[in-house]
Amino acid sequence: MRTETMTNINVKLGDGATFHGDFVVTKSIENSFNKVASADIADNLKDLLEELTKQVKIIIPFLSKEEGKQVVQDLEVLTAEAISKNPRKQWWQISLDELKKTATTIGEIGKPILEIADRILPFLSGQ
Repeated sequence: MRTETMTNINVKLGDGATFHGDFVVTKSIENSFNKVASADIADNLKDLLEELTKQVKIIIPFLSKEEGKQVVQDLEVLTAEAISKNPRKQWWQISLDELKKTATTIGEIGKPILEIADRILPFLSGQ
């Protein structure tokens, strides 16, 4: 018989936002937030990525554990590509599309993610 231990932790993300949850998911969200905060990118893009991270944090409780892990992985890939000097379109595009798909699936609570994703797109596509 296999048993699984889940450790819950609390993480504070700028502006007093706090996240409670699964260690892996929580740590990944915190890492994405910290990468964006320290990135040498346009302030507008930085603000959008930080807000996207906060919105992903909000939807996690509405997802299954596996869906939550996938959303966080998509956020990590998108963040890594967005702060890269040479973002790879195939990577950020898939991640952004998956985040939007999940946001659409969960309904009203996902709308801010859709709006932020649409505002991030011009930065990444060079428009």
